[in-house]
Amino acid sequence: MFFFAFLTISLFAQNQNDFEFTITETNGNQSIIITKYIGNNVNVKVPEYINGIRVTAIGEKAFEQSNIKTIEMSNSIVSIGMSAFYGCKELTTVLFSASVINLGRDATVRVGTSANQRFEADDTTGQTTIRQIDSISGSGGQLGIYGLDLIFDGCSKLTAINVDSNNPKYCSNDGVLFNKQMTILLFYPHGKEGNYNIPNSVLEIMEGAFFNCKQLTSVFFPENINKIGKFNFFFCPSITSFDVDVNNKTFASENGVLYNYNKEELLKFPSGKTGFFKVPDFVKIIGHGAFFGCGSETRINIYFNNIIKINHGGLAGFNFGNLQEELKNRFPRAFDLPMDIVFLFDGGA
Repeated sequence: MFFFAFLTISLFAQNQNDFEFTITETNGNQSIIITKYIGNNVNVKVPEYINGIRVTAIGEKAFEQSNIKTIEMSNSIVSIGMSAFYGCKELTTVLFSASVINLGRDATVRVGTSANQRFEADDTTGQTTIRQIDSISGSGGQLGIYGLDLIFDGCSKLTAINVDSNNPKYCSNDGVLFNKQMTILLFYPHGKEGNYNIPNSVLEIMEGAFFNCKQLTSVFFPENINKIGKFNFFFCPSITSFDVDVNNKTFASENGVLYNYNKEELLKFPSGKTGFFKVPDFVKIIGHGAFFGCGSETRINIYFNNIIKINHGGLAGFNFGNLQEELKNRFPRAFDLPMDIVFLFDGGA
């Protein structure tokens, strides 16, 4: 269980060898947040103590664009902040210790100047970790939908997130991150290649779990999966096929295209599928970003009299010539870029 209190802390910014860090203090107890990695080692283990003080968190953007190849959390790390490893293009492997339980905005988001902070103590570790209560600036509230608050965004060589088997909240299978019960798929590493069969236990795919996975070529959905969060399979240019278990009662596939169960909504067309595609006459709805990311070699034909709705960005990137203006009037947001993801374009892959 968790308990919360509003306390005042003292912040002392320092650096020691490979890390810049902040010492936080409450009720006489000190702990450290890593705020920046300044070392040259490419294989890094975050220490359990610095100067005798326990290291409990990796702060926002702490390793941003560093040249590390592997990272291992010590068993004192409870929290990993938003964008902690953003743009680490050489990072291949991550190891979560048993103590890691807070990711992204559930973790130490940003070390600011405000003295009003929320503290959370978790009884699985006995450690106290900071959570800010002030609002996040910028794109803020939307960040949570992009694969663990962008913690690993831009890590184009990342192939595995491994989790200590004693971790009470997370687990991994074949390098993919799940909740402990393996019912929610949380994050698929951006550099992982080839086909992927989602495990049978999975019921839900978190929003943005499959985002910017450039080497992913096909996905198989098992019988029991019943929820796919938004923004999945965006910027996945190598996918040529989605396949769904015939016993699944929520989703269906045909010729590699993903639909809802009765096939009235076309949910996602694989971005790497080329050639001519005629949208089947039974389709009435084009899903959010359904054709987003398809290349110039993909040609689609739609009998628009059958279509009653095109969701935001459903036909982004396509031009239907003389029909374009008429279609924009009928489906106002169909050709828009899904605006929620514009701010990601500086992420680099």
